[in-house]
Amino acid sequence: MKIFPYDANDPAAFLDRAEESWSTDPVFNNLQWALSLRFCQEAGPYAAAIFEEAGNRWIGLQTVAKRPMILNGPDELSEGVVRAILDYFPASAGLTASKSIVAQLAPAWGKQIVDTVPMYLYELSALDPTVKFEGQLRQVGQNDRERLVQWIEKFAIAINERLIGRNYREEADKMIAGGQIWFLEINGQVVSMAGSTRSVGGVACVNYVYTPEESRGRGFASSNVGLLSEYLLRSHQKTCLYAEEGYPASNRVYQKLGYEIVSRVVEVDFKQDS
Repeated sequence: MKIFPYDANDPAAFLDRAEESWSTDPVFNNLQWALSLRFCQEAGPYAAAIFEEAGNRWIGLQTVAKRPMILNGPDELSEGVVRAILDYFPASAGLTASKSIVAQLAPAWGKQIVDTVPMYLYELSALDPTVKFEGQLRQVGQNDRERLVQWIEKFAIAINERLIGRNYREEADKMIAGGQIWFLEINGQVVSMAGSTRSVGGVACVNYVYTPEESRGRGFASSNVGLLSEYLLRSHQKTCLYAEEGYPASNRVYQKLGYEIVSRVVEVDFKQDS
């Protein structure tokens, strides 16, 4: 067993070694890869390490102290790998990984699980040509800032992302500056939003999909995601997205567009010590 911890004095060493693994499956590794790039280039992650045993490699990343640790790697974990991961991440607030890894690793912490979110990971290489879209997609600009701030907060609350404690105004400013967020307009009215804040290995991730309640049930999310996916595929080999299993309507939308399930991912939150 070898462990290669993230070193704030040499983030490139961690990234170079990790990218050897991430590049073999840029769809499954999109989240961990993109977040690692972001945090290693900024203040650094809360904790990160690479675990190697018998030619296999697992990569653990905890972005901030009160968020689950993301673990990518082969589904089968030896006792030595489990012990090494638990020793390195003793205070993990939870775990996000494939369903198989979560089933093996989460119980080993001996902590009470207070929330479980099963998700599908989808990928798309080409849209279903029979699907038609309504409206126009436009990039969000500075004049849209206040609406964007409100919608980011509502989106975050809807998926429990508020626990990160982000500054939604700063988040909106980053998205606008980076050209990472779009609105769908129908007859001049803004009805939905979708973003793409992660792009690595030729794969763009569709996220921040949100439609306010008064505009739901009319196919706007389908048009929004479809038009954005079409746009992203002009410059990327694939797009991907995560969808919670508990929202069948959303999953039907993505599957109708041509998105295919490639993995089942589970996020569990542990009860925090008082």
